[in-house]
Amino acid sequence: MLKMSPAELPPPTVLRREPRPLPARRVTRPESGLLVTAALLAGTLFFGAGATVAQPLSFEAALTATTNIPGQDFGLVVAIDGATVVVGAPPETPGINNGSAYVFERGPGGWSDMTEVARLRPSLNDNDDEFGAAVAIEGDTIFVGAPGANGGGVVYVFQRPAGGWADMSETARLTRGTGGSLGSLGKSLSVRGGTIVAMAPSEFHGDDELATGALFVFERPATGVWVDATEDAVLTATMVGSRDRFSGFREGVAYDDGIAVAMIRSDEDRLVVFERTAGGWTQPNEVAKLTVTGSPDLTSSVSIRGDLIVVGARRDDPDGIASQGAVYVFERPGPIWMNMTETAQLRAAVPQSGDILGFSVATDGDTVLAGAPRSGTFDDGSVLVYRRPESGWIDATEDERIQPAPGRRSRFGDAVAMSGRFWVVGSHTERTAFVLDGLGLLFTDGFESGDASQWSATVP
Repeated sequence: MLKMSPAELPPPTVLRREPRPLPARRVTRPESGLLVTAALLAGTLFFGAGATVAQPLSFEAALTATTNIPGQDFGLVVAIDGATVVVGAPPETPGINNGSAYVFERGPGGWSDMTEVARLRPSLNDNDDEFGAAVAIEGDTIFVGAPGANGGGVVYVFQRPAGGWADMSETARLTRGTGGSLGSLGKSLSVRGGTIVAMAPSEFHGDDELATGALFVFERPATGVWVDATEDAVLTATMVGSRDRFSGFREGVAYDDGIAVAMIRSDEDRLVVFERTAGGWTQPNEVAKLTVTGSPDLTSSVSIRGDLIVVGARRDDPDGIASQGAVYVFERPGPIWMNMTETAQLRAAVPQSGDILGFSVATDGDTVLAGAPRSGTFDDGSVLVYRRPESGWIDATEDERIQPAPGRRSRFGDAVAMSGRFWVVGSHTERTAFVLDGLGLLFTDGFESGDASQWSATVP
């Protein structure tokens, strides 16, 4: 594939659809006059039944690395918080999995095509460390997972210097205080409110004969400055079958406001929920088990925000189409999480074999992004956007589909992340992270709060 400069990359396309009923599962949602046609041109969003009115997609920037090494997998993992994006490239040099993480900052005039403002690397970066396999960011602190480092994995901490981000090595290392030479700590990361939860899918614990995995919790010190530390808590799940274990997928754990959720691989895949109480992580085992009707393969990605948990099932085939994929949402039924099945199933309006919808997911509680990086004739990829109806989540197909120009084998949607109105989409074969203005896909803020009348707003 010919690598193009950011200025030459065609902007993604957005197609808005009228959600349709799903076979064997009823769906209703507010509708009004302005609906989308099937017309689709690069960089353009078409509205209306047979209308020719179009509005450009708010495509903000293409972020690329100065190294730009073929096969480095830049864009396989992404994270955003406010005005800062971090992108992982776990195998920076093909065949040598030592990796880097790249930092990008929005300028005073907004996002624009750019290369990194900083390249983050550990002080020791051996072959097969997989530094950059997972990334997370909160404020001025970036966390990077290296599951192959130090024998059992390391989470590297980078705190923004007073003069701003610059090429640097870590300011702290988070490691396991328990366990042996395995573990793979940092295969997946999630941070919120000074708490970071890191998965170690190869961790042995108790009397297990198999590496069933564990979650390691690290709390920011009272000083507000991260220092070298071991875990504050270890969370383990109740394993009921010989094949049960934590999923080693790169987005296999999510955390928000005292709730951690992780995927369990087994004969019947499930999610497990852990809760921090006023006394801390006093319950080391899960407080709830979330399952999906039909028990599809849930080995993709998980996201949480507030009362909403979203999980991708990339190999699911709800329409009888192999690996078309699906996304499942769970809404907390009351003040606490409890054992339950999904609240709603989200699917593609036009599914195809091998789309692997749900390979990546992200949510802010009202909007769900789901990557389908192998959709299209040539693995061009796409990101499907689902918006919460005013009455709550229901079975539905996408509200918008974002996709790149066809024929480029972009794998657009390998990774997705959200922070406020800005979304980041990774495309590791393009070695690019795209920044989109999610609000630019809407007519007004009112639609975000469930005002369906905005569908019929006049397009400038």
